[in-house]
Amino acid sequence: MKCDKCKEKEANIILNDIDNLCLDCYNKIASSWIGIEGFGDYSRDIYIYDNDGSLRQFSIYYMIFGDKISWFAKEVDGAYEFSVMEDACCDHTKAINKLHLKTIMGVTNKTLRKNNDRHYIDNALHRGNKQYSLNDFGVIHISDDKDGKACFIIDGIEIGHEELATMLSQFAGFNLEFRIKDVTEDIDVFEDKCKSITDEEN
Repeated sequence: MKCDKCKEKEANIILNDIDNLCLDCYNKIASSWIGIEGFGDYSRDIYIYDNDGSLRQFSIYYMIFGDKISWFAKEVDGAYEFSVMEDACCDHTKAINKLHLKTIMGVTNKTLRKNNDRHYIDNALHRGNKQYSLNDFGVIHISDDKDGKACFIIDGIEIGHEELATMLSQFAGFNLEFRIKDVTEDIDVFEDKCKSITDEEN
């Protein structure tokens, strides 16, 4: 279905149960409600190399929620997604830079570690001819798959709940301490780990 306003882009937002709008048209209307101008002058795509040397492309966009604005970095042809939320009246150059840094940190710090492929590991995650195990710290994004069933995203890889349970079995006998956080919050598990390593080196 095409947007009721611009008649060009696909509509993905229903406003007041009446208008079917694309994201850009919705943002224009929402920005007029709170008295701010749109943010047209920013890079819509960024490219980041991960630890394996793979170049990942991210689409940058924003959405207005009342007096807040969420900025998103969604991987093109991949499952990574990052977000930050700021006040609508804040300096959005800083917000975009914060999103870029969060995306870089998320892509270059891995929750999975690649195992030696010469020996098959029963409780590893298997993708093609590669196998991965969980590090003892990291981030797991809770999501749903194309069929609407619960799944998890780890390092841009979609995995099922049985696969996650299999990987966790390598830590049998240990305790799992967890914390649920909004996707717009900082990824401080990696910041804490980096600080810990720096402190040990000093």
